[in-house]
Amino acid sequence: MLQPVLLALVGLTALASCSKPGPGGPRIAVPAYFQAGPPWRALNEAAPAVGIAIVNPSNGTGATPEPGLVQAVGEARASGLVVLGYVATGYGRRPVADVVAEIDRYRQWYDVGGVFLDEASSSCTDLAYYSTVSDQARAGGGPFTIVLNPGNQTAECFMGVADVIVTFEDDHDAYLRRYRAPDWAADYPAPRFWHLIYGTPTVPQMQRAVQLARSRGAGWVYVTPESLPNPWGRLPAEPFWKAQIAAVQKRGA
Repeated sequence: MLQPVLLALVGLTALASCSKPGPGGPRIAVPAYFQAGPPWRALNEAAPAVGIAIVNPSNGTGATPEPGLVQAVGEARASGLVVLGYVATGYGRRPVADVVAEIDRYRQWYDVGGVFLDEASSSCTDLAYYSTVSDQARAGGGPFTIVLNPGNQTAECFMGVADVIVTFEDDHDAYLRRYRAPDWAADYPAPRFWHLIYGTPTVPQMQRAVQLARSRGAGWVYVTPESLPNPWGRLPAEPFWKAQIAAVQKRGA
């Protein structure tokens, strides 16, 4: 059996296979918690600046596949995006068998290229749980990207389990004022980290957030003006969306 670090490298090949964006980086990774239609087409048209999308039919797969989303995911993958299935883990308390069964449904119904494990624990005491989920998820064969979302800074122990870790999920004000990266994060390349920033009202604020993500070593970012309770339920309207694509493609900081 492959060791966790090697398993993570296998998943990273799926991300590396995506086309490269402009020289500035980071790339956009979108929680696409919306139905099939124009927003999914906008993601495809924005590739390769957009490289990841999360499909989330009903806080998970739901009871049956949605034909429109099946088609949308297929088109996204054809455009070069890595599509991840959304799976909640209950901070390491949801039974592993249930988590793995839902991952299997995403594979069978939507042919996803990875999984977004939400409500992830940030404590190394739960490392065995996530190692087991990761191993079983990858056992399906082929490159399969594992993303953990604790939504905040986490312990380095999880870097051997996940290909990407979401180390920030909060509003714009928190990103400006309260973000702190642990010292160990500097030892890893930017594509291992993803920042999700909501409640960002204006284009200049979004541009500043993208600049900060770049300087803070995040290889993946998504900024939206939407706010709680569900900031991921729609794609930003224009001119915000196209300005975000331009911001990630801008050279330098």
